[in-house]
Amino acid sequence: MGKKLSTKTGGFQLAVKLLKKYLMKPTKADELLSDLPDNISSTDRRYCQFLFFGPIRHKGLIDHVIKKLLQKAPRVGLRALLMVGIYEIMESGKEDFPKIVDFSVETAKELLSLGEAKLINAVLRKVPEELDRVLKEERPDSEEWLAVRFSHPAWLVKRWAREFGLESMRKLLEWDMEPPQVYLRSVTGEALVGLEPAKMENFYIARVGQWDVVEKLIKEGRVYVQDPSTSIAPGLASVIGSDSVLDLCAAPGGKSRVMAEKLKGGTGQLVALDLPGERIGRLRENLASLSDVRYSIVEADLNDVSPEYLESLNLPRQYDVVLLDAPCSNTGVLRRRVDAKWRLEEGDIGKMAQVQLKLLKKAALLVKSGGRLVYSTCSIENEENKDVVSGFLKSVGEEFELASGKVTYPWIEGCDGGGAFLIRKKIRNAI
Repeated sequence: MGKKLSTKTGGFQLAVKLLKKYLMKPTKADELLSDLPDNISSTDRRYCQFLFFGPIRHKGLIDHVIKKLLQKAPRVGLRALLMVGIYEIMESGKEDFPKIVDFSVETAKELLSLGEAKLINAVLRKVPEELDRVLKEERPDSEEWLAVRFSHPAWLVKRWAREFGLESMRKLLEWDMEPPQVYLRSVTGEALVGLEPAKMENFYIARVGQWDVVEKLIKEGRVYVQDPSTSIAPGLASVIGSDSVLDLCAAPGGKSRVMAEKLKGGTGQLVALDLPGERIGRLRENLASLSDVRYSIVEADLNDVSPEYLESLNLPRQYDVVLLDAPCSNTGVLRRRVDAKWRLEEGDIGKMAQVQLKLLKKAALLVKSGGRLVYSTCSIENEENKDVVSGFLKSVGEEFELASGKVTYPWIEGCDGGGAFLIRKKIRNAI
């Protein structure tokens, strides 16, 4: 709070319109943002993103305030405008409060009705007092209060309290509510003078005001935008230049790039596979700058992939390294994916674990004798990490063994959360 903002921009109205679409039919926030017109200014685009993502991140708290100040639920257009206005009040200094109210009222007159504009005026003027009431209250032992205060689904807060304890759960909630940091990985391993080192080796934090320097480094191929947590799974794979590597669920390509850099100048090759669609375009873009590396991109559903299918594409049937970055609940990256927590339902984590186990069994068919299978998620749930690996090992008997594993927790490591496990396929003795 206390950040001075300006409402004199079309970004405010754009954010209201996007939020209305989101509330009418919940769609991934990133996808809605990508639908913005190409001809809007970069200032309006950035401000729209700020005012669109913010109300979604703080939706639980904002919904609570609206419910307290209105006798009945507002229609969707009015609710969207209220959410944007309330969020801007939350993020602004006291001196900006009258301007935000006035601008919100004028926007309501244009987008809604005169009657709703008057209601906007009456409600927003009561917002600071209601916010103070919630934010100054402290009920650290109340999971219901924590769910409202830190805008998370109540069932998820209760789950984390059981799994991690109240203190760690609160640290996780606080982490999720902060805007995500932008991390850069030094491709060559060289020290990047002028950038703040992150906790993990070869990673740096890009701060506001450094983008001219960052863009230059990206164009020169010296850095890659990537969260430190995504380097853990490729690191477990221990790729060497002669390895054949299969990256399943590869898009957008961060983990593929890390492994591909180990193949440079070698005899090995990388095969990156993912479902057909927009994400494949990002995968192609991220791998296009690779040099001196043999790689192929396959558009397919892993459920339909077999050694025979890969052979039909003139690719190896099995691989020295197979990495499965499985679809998951995203509970380790909720800071970065502001809407994911609102899409989750209580039974989803168990359902995801069943899908993950099925995919892991498919991935195992593509590993050479003596090869390495790496399983990773961006979830911090035991049910999607250790339990899936345990279930897999029980199902395959003694053919595979767990070599190592790690789960990163945001409030401890200071980066995205997730799990990564190295599973080795035992060498079959010739008969």
